[in-house]
Amino acid sequence: MKFFALCALLLSLSFARPAEAAILYEFSLPATGSYIPAFTIQVELDSFVTSSTAPWLNLESSSITMIGSIPFLSLSDSRIRIVADGANTTVHLQLCEEGCALLLTTGANEAYPFVFTRGESETGSFSAAAVVYSDSQLFTPNVTGTLQVTDTAPVPEPATLSLVGAGLVGAAVWRKRQR
Repeated sequence: MKFFALCALLLSLSFARPAEAAILYEFSLPATGSYIPAFTIQVELDSFVTSSTAPWLNLESSSITMIGSIPFLSLSDSRIRIVADGANTTVHLQLCEEGCALLLTTGANEAYPFVFTRGESETGSFSAAAVVYSDSQLFTPNVTGTLQVTDTAPVPEPATLSLVGAGLVGAAVWRKRQR
C-alpha cells in the first residue's frame, strides 16, 4: 500500500502545472466627434507592462481584440502602445485608414498620450484626459479615456486537482496503516 500511495503522490506532483496567467488591458474611448464612435481595445499580455521600451502592437495581433466598429479602420495599419513607468501608465494610439491616413492619434511623435496614474502592477479602472488628432481635421481636447487592468487568476485543471486528491488520499491511508 505504501508503494501505491507514493506512486499516486509522485504522479500528482509530476503532472501538476500551473495554468497560464494573463494581464488584460482594456482601453476605451467615448465617441469622438461624429466620425469616431465609442470603442474599446483589449490587449492580453503574459505579464504586466513594466518597461519604458514597450513595443507598438499592431491591432491585427492575436493578443488584441477590438470592440466597436470604426468606419474605414485598417487593423493592419493601426497600432497601440502601452508603457508603464513607475507611477504612470501611458497609452499611445494610432488608428489609421488604408494607406495610414490617420483616423485618430494621440499626437505626432507620441506627444500627447493618455497618462493614467497607476502603479506598474496595480489593477482596477483608471481615467485620464488627452488631446486627439486626425488627418480629417479632428482636434478634440480633453477626451477622457478609460484603462481597465485585470489580472486573470490561474485556474487549476480538473485532472491536476484529481491527481493531487488521489495523492493526498493515498498518503492518508498509508499514514493510518502505519499507526
